[in-house]
Amino acid sequence: TKGEPELKDIINYGEIDEAELLKIVASAERFSEHPLGQAIVDGAMERGLELYEAEHFEAIPGHGIEVDIGGRQVLVGNDKLMLSHNIDISKGQDDMERLANLGETPMYVSIDRTLAGIIAVADVIKPSSKKAIDVLHGEGIKVMMLTGDNRATARAIAGQVGIAEEDILAEVLPQDKANNVKMLQDKGYKVAMVG
Repeated sequence: TKGEPELKDIINYGEIDEAELLKIVASAERFSEHPLGQAIVDGAMERGLELYEAEHFEAIPGHGIEVDIGGRQVLVGNDKLMLSHNIDISKGQDDMERLANLGETPMYVSIDRTLAGIIAVADVIKPSSKKAIDVLHGEGIKVMMLTGDNRATARAIAGQVGIAEEDILAEVLPQDKANNVKMLQDKGYKVAMVG
């Protein structure tokens, strides 16, 4: 991908409207160093939203973030983050799957232990990526995708560039990526990794 994700979708499930939900999430993500978080902040800025002050920012690698905003506990992240806080995500699962199947990276948003919505970002595939993968395949080189994204998002992106489903390793935590490379090496592969 280009490495320039953009805000794509906002879905709200309660009294908080989409603009307010974006304002809260962007306020939470303001301190994140993750490109997906920056895409959300940029999306809020483009809409002219003023952000709230956030406190007690905590990034949980491979899961999301936890932040206090105006006395409210805000969680933004994947199902693992929500389930670890006993948040009921059942009403959002169909939307998560639909957005992931579009190649977007959707994230649950919980405010004060209640699912408030979903926010999704997506990165654009570089025009040269499919051609590069085709060339590598033509040389007999196996191309794999190793990503922290959920399986459905990874499948959608891989399908666009010609990576086979069995060559996708998804939902990999940052600290486990090296272990996955080692696992491939242990199987006899000579591995080059591009990130």
